[in-house]
Parts: sequence; structure tokens; C-alpha cells
Amino acid sequence: MKKYIKKLSTTLISIVVVIFTISTNTIVAKAADNTSNSPSTGNSPNAAKELSFLPFRADYVNYISQNASAKSDIVQKIWLKLFYEETHWNKGQSYYTAGNAKWSNKYYGNYIGADGKTRSSKGVQTTYNPAFDGFLYSTLTANEDFVINWINENPDVFAKYCKDAKSHPFLADAIIKITSSTNTSQNYLGSGKDSKNNLFEYGKNVTGANKHGGKGPGPKWTNSGARESWHDIDVLRILGSKWSKLSQTQKNWVITYLPWLVDNYISNKNNGIASPSNSNDLYKLMAESGYGMTKPQVNQEFFNYCISNGDAFVGNLIVNGATTYGCSGTLRTNDVNTNSDMNAIWAADADCDYNSAWAGGSGKGLGDNDYDWLAYQICFGTNSFYSTLRNLVAGSSDTNPLMQDWLMRYYVKHPTSGSGEMANAVAKAGTTEGITLGKFVVGSCGRLSTTDGKAWDCQGHIDNSPLMTYNKPLGVKSVVLRVHSDSPQFTYSKSLGYKIYDSANGNVIAQGGGVEVATVEIPAAYIWSSTIVIEVSGTVYQGHIGHNSGGGCWGTTKGAEEVARGNTNIRIPYHAITADYTYTDFDHCTKHGHNFTVSGYNWASDYSKCTATITCPNCGKSYQVTDSNIVVNNYSDKITYTANFPHTSEVAPKTATTLKGSKTKTYTTYNLDGKPQGTGKGTCSLPNSKIGIGAKKMTVSVTASEATIKVMNKYGQEISSRTLSTGAPTSEELIAIFDFSGLSDEKCDGMYVIVNMSATVRYYSRIGYYLGTRDGNYSLNRIVIEY
Repeated sequence: MKKYIKKLSTTLISIVVVIFTISTNTIVAKAADNTSNSPSTGNSPNAAKELSFLPFRADYVNYISQNASAKSDIVQKIWLKLFYEETHWNKGQSYYTAGNAKWSNKYYGNYIGADGKTRSSKGVQTTYNPAFDGFLYSTLTANEDFVINWINENPDVFAKYCKDAKSHPFLADAIIKITSSTNTSQNYLGSGKDSKNNLFEYGKNVTGANKHGGKGPGPKWTNSGARESWHDIDVLRILGSKWSKLSQTQKNWVITYLPWLVDNYISNKNNGIASPSNSNDLYKLMAESGYGMTKPQVNQEFFNYCISNGDAFVGNLIVNGATTYGCSGTLRTNDVNTNSDMNAIWAADADCDYNSAWAGGSGKGLGDNDYDWLAYQICFGTNSFYSTLRNLVAGSSDTNPLMQDWLMRYYVKHPTSGSGEMANAVAKAGTTEGITLGKFVVGSCGRLSTTDGKAWDCQGHIDNSPLMTYNKPLGVKSVVLRVHSDSPQFTYSKSLGYKIYDSANGNVIAQGGGVEVATVEIPAAYIWSSTIVIEVSGTVYQGHIGHNSGGGCWGTTKGAEEVARGNTNIRIPYHAITADYTYTDFDHCTKHGHNFTVSGYNWASDYSKCTATITCPNCGKSYQVTDSNIVVNNYSDKITYTANFPHTSEVAPKTATTLKGSKTKTYTTYNLDGKPQGTGKGTCSLPNSKIGIGAKKMTVSVTASEATIKVMNKYGQEISSRTLSTGAPTSEELIAIFDFSGLSDEKCDGMYVIVNMSATVRYYSRIGYYLGTRDGNYSLNRIVIEY
């Protein structure tokens, strides 16, 4: 007769599983002891009772894999012992055995991974292993005191996880979740840097024996040593690397650290707490910060990093900067932060039709929904935020050409607008203009004219010009410099000395001398720069013996003499330095706008974002734009994901569809991992790859005396479980039914099934005498999933 037992408490389930695994474990190993080298928790009222059931070391990994999401001191204890023992595997420890390279070569068994597959833990270290991060997430989020116990017992391990948060995204998500409360007495963070309720910073100095939020013991640590090794900096690394996922409470906490980080970096550079050599996460946080934008010592460096580094988003810098400068109200949309670079911003069509007839627009209208409103503000905004941002854009060799390209298209469409320099570049596009940069006077050899017309000697002289400095006009792509002699005297030779450089940073573009004509091609990055300076000087060598047979030695002396006599018709000769400026021409896209078309879409594996690559066939320019605000629609037979790509009119919305499973899927013994049948006790699993998405109902049939069926998700969190029993030493069919129709897709993401079974039966002598009980046969008959 079948009997069904109601679901037991989490603790009781844990105890049952431990008893199962201990009695069937085939590896000889000592049970865990609370030695001086082993961490302890003792946080719940039933701690002593719970810890008396601590499993063998060989079953640690399996126990965690099945119970990570339990609110349990046992789970915490096992994690902390793994952290310690795996990182202290040496002959000085009681659990050490020579001949084993590491802890898991000595203590191991089968376990169920976060994908639902059965594996051996032999030679597999759990600590720092991303494959176990889902289980770590579950324990952190299910046990409010675990993070404090962890830092108390294994601070070095906690710090190393945080320093490598990029390799442990589930851990980062867990830290974000447990610090997300808006109540500063319950989110561990308190009010921020140097606030007395910041538990990660002050530890026991503040809380003493008090429990965090009344839920667990307070921290025992005292931060000491180098400031960058304190635990609030560990957490800051994680929160700073996940800025877009933070609540406003968390962002406010992070912001309290920014002035200190940035100022420390300005003072110490490579030795700074947040320097790239010490922490890429903290450096990225500084680079994207509004406070960093206010510091001229580093803001160009930070801006360039956001543009060139794929992990840093210039959109975050723009939003944070606008907030810091009090200009957040000028941002017309709430998704500026999604821009990883400025390509989509400067690819706008430059017609500025977004709200009204005048070029600048007003209010918050978007018109054709591109980024013209932002591009216009960057180019022409007069407040300190946009002026600063404009200088940063101009100072980057990546973004300055993009801005100038947008400006040229803007001026073509609005020819009466803007600066005289740009209007001049538009008017002279594609032409060459010759101008005289400056004149310098012809010298004299000191001889006046003779009356007999006979030859006389002019011993020669050198005429040097002063250093002449000019700004290269905007849009000039090449410069030809020449020195001319306008003297009636014999010119022996001429030469130039020149230097062309960027006055903004001192970078020299070209430099030379000793030639009469110099031709300089301006690099593309400087064609549209307004800070390019031309320095030039000239030299003319004149005269030799027997030069003149009549007349005077023309020069300043003769000129001065004639003027003194009242002869105002005398022409005073000059040498000159001239320049031929050739202006860059407009390509088709500058005159008529880019004709971008999509060359491909790329979805993330989890459909969390979609990236479109768009290219202009006229000029070959190409850029990528990513939409992370995916619209998800869940239907009975499918899920659709739509990326709308706002502000990029050339990119049509893109939809991806994933079909849910067929109406019913049935799995039997041959489809499962582990040991779905046998004698005594065994565990098997159905991996998540076979379940798929959209499961609404599941029926599990086993033949056993007792069985525990657990449905898990990608974090190793228990979605639901059933404990079944015949109530007697018999092996019969037991059935568990699960209904998932009321659960969210997020909760069921990565669903897999674990089935623990045991069978005990009576046995009799050949003549019918009852002899007792023995192990019986168990089997998993089928798992039926309905979608």
C-alpha cells in the first residue's frame, strides 16, 4: 500500500540525505571535526544538533550540490571547511595524507553539477572554481549571515574571489542581491565610506556581538594593514564592476568612495588603490564616474579608457557626469548609459529635427529618434558639463574625427549656423587657397647708388625673418610653405625652418628646415582640430662682388634715405613666406548623410542583449550598436525576444524566438545521469539540457522504499522537492507531481532534477521464516514533463 508523507522541513531533508550518503559511501574518510584549524558557525538555535550530522569530507561537494539553497549552518560549515582545507593542503594539517596532490584527490565522490549532470569531484577544487559559483550564490542569498561568517573565517579567500569578480559573475550577483536593501541597517553597506554602520569597513568595532539585522552574529574582524585590503574595498570592486545592475541605494554607497579613489590616483598614479595595476574594476569605476570627469588631471585619460575599453561604457560616464554637474535633466532619454562608445551618437543624421524648426531644438522631443539632440549639445552646449565633454571628445583621436564628421554634415544642412572657421571650411571644401603668411624686409650692404654707372661691390648679406606663428585653418588637409625674395638684388639662396604641432598637448606633426619649399600632409586626426599651430621662419642670402653696375644697393638703408627726402613713390622690397592651404573635400556621406544598412545581428546566448553591425556602403564606415533593453513575451508554445534599437533609425527591430518543448517529454532510465537503478541506495539526475524551457508540470515515478526528488535551477537553488516513503520495508512505486505553472521563468531558469532513492525489503528463509530486512532493488521508472 502506497503511503505519502508530507514535505519535511529543509533541515530534516538535509539530515535524511546525510544519513543516506554516509551509509552508502564507499570511500574511507574521517567525519569532519571542529579542530582548531576548522572554521565554525554555530549561528542557529539548533546549531549543535545540525552540526552533529556533518557528513564525511568525501561527501562535502555532493552535500553542497544538493543543499546549497538551504538556510543551514551545515551548508555554511562545509563551505568554510572547503575554503580552508583546500587552500591549506599541507603536512601540518590533520586531514592531510601524503601522496595526494590536493585535497580533492583524497576526498571525493559523485555530485550533481549546476547543469544537472552527475560528475566525480576527484581532483576538482571547489574553491575559486566558477563551476560552483551558482551554489555559492544560493548559500549567500539564503543565509544572511554567511558573508559575515565567511569573512570572519576565510578573509583571504573572500578577497581573492572579489578581486577576480569578472570570473565569478554569480558571486557578484549574490553580493549585489544581499546588499540591495534600502534599509541601511540591513544591507551591510550602511551610509557609505567612513560611516559607522558600514559593516564591511568597521567590522566588530561597530557591531560587537550584535546580530546583523537581528538575523545573525556581527562580524568579528578588524580591518588593518593596507587600506586597499579592507573588506569594503573588496565589495566596492564588485559593485563598481556591475554599475548598471545597482539600485540607487547601492550607487549612493559607491559614490561616497569616488572622491577618495580619484584623488588617491591623482596623487599616486600607478601606486594608487584604483590604478590599473592594482584593480581594473576600481579603475573602470573611476573612469566612468562623474567625479573623475571634474578633474582635469585625469578626465581625458578616463574618457579615452571608456572609449577604447569594451568593458567600460562611455554612456555611464555621460550619465554620471551629467548628474555630477547638475545637468541630468538635459538627457532626453534614460538609455544613454547603454552606449559602450560614441559611434551611434555621432552616426546621427545631423538634421536636428527633433523638436522644433530651429537647429538646437528645445524641450525633450526626439523627432526621428536619433542622437542629434546629444550631439548638438556636445558641440554647442555652453554649460560646464557639455563644454568639458566637448573638450574630452576633441582630445580623443577616436572621437574627434567622428564629431567633426557630424559637424560637417550639420553645417552642410545648416550653412548659416556655427562658427566662422567651420563656415570657411564648408565654403572652401576641395579647393586650394594661397596666402601670404608674412613679410620681412630686404637688408642692405651699406652702399648707396653711384652716379657714374660703374660696377661696385655689394659684399652680400643675410636676411632672416622673425619666427612667425599661425593657426592652421579648420579643414585644411595639406600645407605647402615657400620663401620668396622680392629684391632687385641678386639672391644667392633661400631656406625655411618650420614646425607644425598641436598646441593642446605639444605633439609635433611635422618639423624641418633648410629647404625653400616644404609640403606637409596633415594627419586625419588633426584636419578638424582647431589647435594646430604653424611656426615658420625664412632666410634669404643676397649679393656678391660686381653685382650692381648702376643704381643703389636696395634695402632698408636706401629706402629710409629716399623716404627722408620726400620720395614717397619709392618701392621698398620685401621677402615673403607664403602658404598654400588645401581644404579637404566632402565625401558623399558628408553632403547627403550616411546610408547605413545592417550587415548582421548577434544575440547573446541568453538573449539578454542583441548587437547589430551597420555599415555605410558609400564610405565603408561601420560600427556596432547594442540593445540591452530586450522586450520579452512569453507564450504557451514559445518565448520571443525583441531588440528595438532606439535612436538608431537604420536598424530595424530584431526578434528572436525560442520554442518551448513538445507537449510532453518522457525520460526513462536510459536518459539519466548517475545510478537510476540498483540495490540499496543511489542517486541520479536529469540534466537541464534535456528539460529546456517552459515546463509547466512534471511527474516522477520511482520504485523504492523512500525517495527524495529535488527540482533545482541554474544556481543550485531548490525550486521544489518531495519526500516519499512506503512506510514499510517494501519497494513499491512512488509518484511525485510538481506544478510549475505559477513560477516565473527566472526562477525555473536552468531547471534540472535530482532523485535520491533507497530500498529495503523483508526476507524469509526457504521454509518461510521471517529473517529481517535487507537492501532491495530501486529504480527510476520515468519522468514525464508537460509544457
